Amino acid sequence: MSLVITQALVAAYTAGTATAAEATAVRAWLAQPANQLLAQHWMQQHWEALVAAPALTLALPDEPDYEALLRRTRLHLVPAAPRQQPALAWRRWAMAATVTAAVAGGSWVYFDAHRAPTPLAVATPYGQTHALTLPDGSQVTLNGHSTLRYAATWLPDHPREVWLDGEGFFA
Repeated sequence: MSLVITQALVAAYTAGTATAAEATAVRAWLAQPANQLLAQHWMQQHWEALVAAPALTLALPDEPDYEALLRRTRLHLVPAAPRQQPALAWRRWAMAATVTAAVAGGSWVYFDAHRAPTPLAVATPYGQTHALTLPDGSQVTLNGHSTLRYAATWLPDHPREVWLDGEGFFA
């Protein structure tokens, strides 16, 4: 059984409300060149009817119902579990202790590297002489009742200083 193509069926096809069988029949009918003039006439009438139809207006309320919207939103909200605030007092103490330890450690390293080396002292009693070698390799002979003080190590960027009380011979 063949479907009879009418203007109403073509309008249903263009509106997308035709069944699959009707859509197949309309496509086959439109593919024939003899039917294209009639289809064009029907589509022109359909277009004019759409233009002449009153414009669709959407019925919107004057003001949205904010209270109803808020109630619906609250129904969908799930309360979150309360977050546990860590004890901030111990964190402050820990940070203060860390800063204090860093300052103390840095100060110790700085002052240990920049302090003057401890001096060594060699004393010779009455009536004796004493020969010794300084850290730079130089030889000193001390006479009786003499004292020589010098740094245990000499740094390359510091002057080599010795203090002699009494008599000494440097070689």
